[in-house]
Amino acid sequence: MNSALLLRTNGLNFIGRIFIKTTNAANVVIDRVPLIDMNVMKRDHLVAEAKFIRAMMYFEAVRLFGDVPLILHETVDLKDAFVARSPKADVYQAIIEDLEWSRDHLSSTYRVGLGRATPMACTALLSKVYLEMGEYQLSADQAAIVINSNQHPLFPDFADLFKLENANSGEIIFAVNYSGTLSQGFKPNQYHVRLLPPNLHKNGEGPKNAFGWEVPTDDLYNSFDPLDRRKDVTFITSFTYSNNTTVTFNPHISKFWDRANEPLGNNTNMDVIYLRTADIMLVYAEALNEIGNGPNATAYQMINEVRKRARFNGTIEQPILPDLSGLSYQQFKDAILQERRWELVMEGDRYHDLVRMGKLVEKVTLAKPFATPQSFHNLLPIPQRERNLNTKLTQNPSY
Repeated sequence: MNSALLLRTNGLNFIGRIFIKTTNAANVVIDRVPLIDMNVMKRDHLVAEAKFIRAMMYFEAVRLFGDVPLILHETVDLKDAFVARSPKADVYQAIIEDLEWSRDHLSSTYRVGLGRATPMACTALLSKVYLEMGEYQLSADQAAIVINSNQHPLFPDFADLFKLENANSGEIIFAVNYSGTLSQGFKPNQYHVRLLPPNLHKNGEGPKNAFGWEVPTDDLYNSFDPLDRRKDVTFITSFTYSNNTTVTFNPHISKFWDRANEPLGNNTNMDVIYLRTADIMLVYAEALNEIGNGPNATAYQMINEVRKRARFNGTIEQPILPDLSGLSYQQFKDAILQERRWELVMEGDRYHDLVRMGKLVEKVTLAKPFATPQSFHNLLPIPQRERNLNTKLTQNPSY
């Protein structure tokens, strides 16, 4: 699950535990599988899958916390887990090396698809990694590979992204797979429980076991053009029962609810989409704007294709969100930030986008007048539980 959702739903200590457990599990595979006498291609593929997961976890960690402990081998002795934070430059280098190795060793025939890493997923993630590093040409180069391959074309309708039958297909480059039907363990994700409106389940209809703990701000909801397809798909403000009675409520996030296939919105098979083409198109546009100190034709093409899809209401293209042109460097940068806000609601990118573009304090203050964001919030605090366990961990400034 993406770091932003983990942060909102489970807290910093939970993020720390998940990060440590997942990276160590990856390290076990990376260290032990090469020792097995087996088909070399399959062996390398298994290691490549683990390196992709490790890179993904470190990418989330370095963006949230800055310097983090860089542990690249299985922890077999407790003392080996108690290490100091490594400079983020070293962490980014390890991420890049993992993704490049993974890209070059993933098989095209063995364990393909269904939520597993692919070479194109490695390339897409590299484009985001380089963007965060400020390596704009490298970011653009990787994004161009993804876009020009046409392996993951945009769905014609934004709503198609969140239909269960489209899982692991089309625009979706990499998703974390969940199951609401497997009986062993806790397999469904938390989207429905935490996002859908509470108290709507009556007489066997409406979302069940929903609490609506995370809700959109008025600033976000009101920023959409009323005819923007993404607004209708992303939010729910009313529900109609079979007896034609309708209840209305403040906006909640419903984009991940496939009402046709999961009408109760209960335990869900919906995946958590981690990488998709529209995101990479906007990464590409942002990188090109930085390279040229202003947008070029390709940058405009990327953002305008995303906007064009948002004009399509499932039947016709509507006269909204006109193609952009003639913008300055800063105007285009602002347009990218706004487009990402509309396109990627609750997909784990907003905080990182605001930090990367130096807009965290400004935009959070506008969206949440009661909040008091400060510049040091560009990094999160190191969880105190982890510092109690590992006394070598320093705290981020001003916490």
